[in-house]
Amino acid sequence: METISKKTISRDLTNNLAWLIFFAAIVVIFLPIYKWIWLRWTDYDSYFSHGPIILFISLFLFWKLGPKRPGELPKFYSKASLRDYLVLLLLSLAYLFFSLVKVYFLVALFGWALIALALYNSFDRTLFKSIAFPLFFLLLAIPFPMVVAEQLALFLKTLSAHIAGHLLSAIGITTKVVGNRLYTPYSVLEVGAPCSGLRSIISLFSVSILFAYMNGFGLKKALALVVSAPLVAFLGNILRVFVLGFVSDVYGAEVALGRFHDALGYIVFILDLFVLFLISRLLRGTKNR
Repeated sequence: METISKKTISRDLTNNLAWLIFFAAIVVIFLPIYKWIWLRWTDYDSYFSHGPIILFISLFLFWKLGPKRPGELPKFYSKASLRDYLVLLLLSLAYLFFSLVKVYFLVALFGWALIALALYNSFDRTLFKSIAFPLFFLLLAIPFPMVVAEQLALFLKTLSAHIAGHLLSAIGITTKVVGNRLYTPYSVLEVGAPCSGLRSIISLFSVSILFAYMNGFGLKKALALVVSAPLVAFLGNILRVFVLGFVSDVYGAEVALGRFHDALGYIVFILDLFVLFLISRLLRGTKNR
């Protein structure tokens, strides 16, 4: 009995050491992008300021759904096929290449894929399914390239300006829209990047995925909620630009772009969250999953 006990302890220690090496490897994998991702999260007027919240929620769900103690870790083994090893090799080569050329978005993406593949081939199917959501939710914390974000922001702020301009004209405030500028009789309002609505769209998209998971929605309901999130955020942003245009014309641009501007942004985002919550409640009440 004593010999078996020692063997068991030895196997447990070896298994825990293997997992410790694996988690250390995760830290090493993301070394090239720590600075980049933190700057993108914390930059002024960042579109990805929700990143730390996504990270926190993902880690909390990992802790909640996965093993909580070293002794509860599954046996570290590999059920990978030759094809899996080939995919792992290709992912590693892509990761190294993009690290060298400093395309950090793809470094983060391929680094995540390496970790996901390693976990898939080490955990049994039931355990992997339990951590699948936080693993994939973590993808939303990766900022996509600035060139893409800037082009999307330009399109959204121009479209928001034109729709808000038509709405202002409809209530009697003659408005001319040139690009992303609103020319009213008594003011000129420029819809800048913070008012493009892109930040709200990305954040609400992430929240909608979390809501779908928490409500246990099936594919159809989850898709309905996720698709509605960008639309809700976009309509909320049009409302924001419309109100700013109205206040700018009536009370002056200094009032519209002062504290009122920031307060309105928070109010509209809370309203967006409330509408999304109502949609999730409506979907929850329907029969089809």
